[in-house]
Amino acid sequence: MNTKNTNFKESGIAWIGQIPKHWEVIRNKYILSGLYSGGTPTSGTAKFYTDEDYGIPFVSIGDMSKKEFIESTKTKITKFGILDKNLKILPKNTILYSIYATIGEVAELKCSATISQALLALFVKNSYNKQFYKYNLKAMKDYIFFESSGTTQFNLNAKKVLNFSFVSPPLNEQKKIAEFLDKKCEIIDKRLSNLERKIKSLKEYKKSLISECVTKGLNPKNIESKIVGSLG
Repeated sequence: MNTKNTNFKESGIAWIGQIPKHWEVIRNKYILSGLYSGGTPTSGTAKFYTDEDYGIPFVSIGDMSKKEFIESTKTKITKFGILDKNLKILPKNTILYSIYATIGEVAELKCSATISQALLALFVKNSYNKQFYKYNLKAMKDYIFFESSGTTQFNLNAKKVLNFSFVSPPLNEQKKIAEFLDKKCEIIDKRLSNLERKIKSLKEYKKSLISECVTKGLNPKNIESKIVGSLG
């Protein structure tokens, strides 16, 4: 008995698999209007870096970790730092993508900033939904190691990123999918945040319980109060 879903077709891309018949697969380079690779001013040169408010935010891998949006950075550089590597100051709402060491991280600028050589700035054409594009990047994260290279760490480069294959539904479907995922992911993130707080509380309780029992002995009343407090 043939149970094949005739509403789908093979995409020809291993990680994507089957897609709806009316969707297409498209190379990243046809989605983007531009791509920019950053650079890092020479370390140890004082005039390239600053702690002052007038400094230009400089995004590194550390700023990307588990952040959907980047509103500030650990490091700021001066105009001399920009000149050292001929860096561009990228505008707000630029999509950033990590290609060295911790590869596949996706974030969006919420301040004007420069970026290190470990990151790419990606500019999406109006013919493709920007938020859906970000979800495409996230969806393929587990599979980009096949595209990466390196013996001690995994790296990507601009050419490989430009040749990523993405699904391309009609624009109205892209928008609907992105809006649906925004709502669902917000709910999941809130639940994760609550779980992280509970985990932190339980870890503190564990430390306190060990200390209490080791230094005060087994006092059921005190132990019970700590349990209630940790789970409250």
